[in-house]
Amino acid sequence: MAGIPIAALDSPELKKIITKNKVGVLFDPFDPKDIADKINYLIENNKTLKEMRNNALRVAKSKYNWEVYSKKLISVTIP
Repeated sequence: MAGIPIAALDSPELKKIITKNKVGVLFDPFDPKDIADKINYLIENNKTLKEMRNNALRVAKSKYNWEVYSKKLISVTIP
């Protein structure tokens, strides 16, 4: 909800969300240079950073929020 791009470890589930929504970068958690490179990439590329910020806000408002998930939860728990 803050519009902050994500720098996350490259795992299958995070990769699906981050890649599909174009909200951040993935790094190898065992490679400090890769982590630094990905964070520096975000810092140094203003256009990409701005796009990821906008995407993060958009998906936070439309998909990844309590209003959306509460409806899913209620539909599962109430027959």
